Amino acid sequence: MEVCKECLANDWAPLFQAVKGLIQGLVKSRKVKPAKELGMAMRKATKGDAKAEWENVESAIFPQGLADSTA
Repeated sequence: MEVCKECLANDWAPLFQAVKGLIQGLVKSRKVKPAKELGMAMRKATKGDAKAEWENVESAIFPQGLADSTA
């Protein structure tokens, strides 16, 4: 989680599959709020075609969307 936060702080988007796995693990551990925060940070960090790809990943993890997920 810390490496991911460091990458995002430097405006680097980490590998989608790694972040997806991290978010899924957080959700399974009932840590939905940090998972949502990470998802929103990735949304801000991605640009261009990568942004659309991340939105696909995000919709697979949070079918109701990040804003509608409960913490």
